[in-house]
Amino acid sequence: MPVSKKASKRITPRDYWALLFGLLLLVFLGQGMASQVELSHILAGILGILLVSTFLIRKFSPDSKTWYIFSMWETNRFNRYFDCFKDSKWLEWMAEIGAVLGFGAIAVDYFWGRKLNSQWKRWLLFIITIVVLGGLFGFFLGNNLTNNPLVTGPLIAYQFFFGLFGFSGFILLALFFQGIDGIEKILAGKQACPGIAPIIPGVQTPNVPIFVPIEAWISLIAILFIHEGAHGFLARRHKLKIKGSGLLVAGFLPIGAFVKPDEKKMEKMEKKKQIHILSAGPTANLFSFFVIGILSLLVMQFVVSPLVSPAFTEIQENSSIGVKISDVDQNFTVCGEFFESPAYGQIDANTNLLAVNDQNVSNLAATLQLLTVENQGKPKTLLLEKDGIVFEKTLSPNALGRIGIHVEAIPNPDYTPPQDLVLFAQLFQIISSIVFWFVVLSLLVAIANFLPVNPLDGGKIAQYMITPYLGFLHMSEKETEKLVGRIFIWILLPLIIANVLPIGL
Repeated sequence: MPVSKKASKRITPRDYWALLFGLLLLVFLGQGMASQVELSHILAGILGILLVSTFLIRKFSPDSKTWYIFSMWETNRFNRYFDCFKDSKWLEWMAEIGAVLGFGAIAVDYFWGRKLNSQWKRWLLFIITIVVLGGLFGFFLGNNLTNNPLVTGPLIAYQFFFGLFGFSGFILLALFFQGIDGIEKILAGKQACPGIAPIIPGVQTPNVPIFVPIEAWISLIAILFIHEGAHGFLARRHKLKIKGSGLLVAGFLPIGAFVKPDEKKMEKMEKKKQIHILSAGPTANLFSFFVIGILSLLVMQFVVSPLVSPAFTEIQENSSIGVKISDVDQNFTVCGEFFESPAYGQIDANTNLLAVNDQNVSNLAATLQLLTVENQGKPKTLLLEKDGIVFEKTLSPNALGRIGIHVEAIPNPDYTPPQDLVLFAQLFQIISSIVFWFVVLSLLVAIANFLPVNPLDGGKIAQYMITPYLGFLHMSEKETEKLVGRIFIWILLPLIIANVLPIGL
């Protein structure tokens, strides 16, 4: 690919120093791979790849803006697509529903409560909203919070904060409890889990018990496009010009997308319309979470189970002649919490597993279903065989729902599965993983963007919605909005520090 003179002129000595430093970091990574890879080698390798790839973008894409490891690509070619729904009133309704989920009774009062002609009706609507939203929160998420030993804080507090301030209130309270819990564990010499951590598909963040596979980059890119596209659709719905749209990348990996409206005209718009535009992104992610999640369940129930699962089951049954316990955990330590292993001292490794709760097992998938899905939290009666002796053990799961055994299939040496079915199974697993992480990350991105702090969408929304309550300060509207923004920064800064601390400890 020929390099234009314009591209060559943009390369400075500083860029070459950055390139050299990046190459040295990659050499350091190579040395680690030749001996023993440590965290320092991984971090150096990641930074090296970011520096080198950003240099290449700067050299061969002169129109992109670059900052050492970050690049921003912007174009106008997609602007016309944002006009597709400019006559759709339902976009505003969706944005308002999303704002209510994001900011609870505060949003209901902002959109509708202020229009009521009496204060008691306004207060009644406010209280009913808190009760209804809090009740819905408890119905859908209460069981997950109360039965999760790693979640701190009373359910009633989460219900109240969600009812009052939506996902913004929920995440603020969760960060508070998680931060306190993390600091207490650090002071006690325990290893805590961070409440806030970067999610990088394919990279294991230190002290984070969750690993996001590399194929989730596809999920994340789709989520970013949906988020920013929704902003663009609402902007055009309110007749706001779109100047451009594009991608923000770290090295060569997309980490963000953006739609650039005419910000000067947007600031002069009615506050309600601005909230529509700001709320559209996280709202679209929430609807993606619900819609794709429900569709996935329906596909699994009515397509995969009757049409695909039988073929996979046949392969698994023919590929193995049984299941054995490959390892037994001594105990579990998760996020500084200690959990005993019920199987330790009761069962030995390399023991054949014949049945679970009187159901014979012959393949790995059926065994995992019986151990982890069916009758969760209830005792498991295992029929075992060791050195020709058959015996039973009944184990009650610990607070994590685990009994402490790892199982694996005993291969059938006389069976070779059809290659086309193996490839199909691998492709199906990748697609399933992409869909799963799309659903999970859609919810996380939505909640994170409702946080009431700039530059996130929730920052401006919170300023606009809370400012009317502070009229007693006798400040101008702009000054009050800035004060609200500063208050949330003061609230969030110590929470963020407390929740990030465990990453480096």
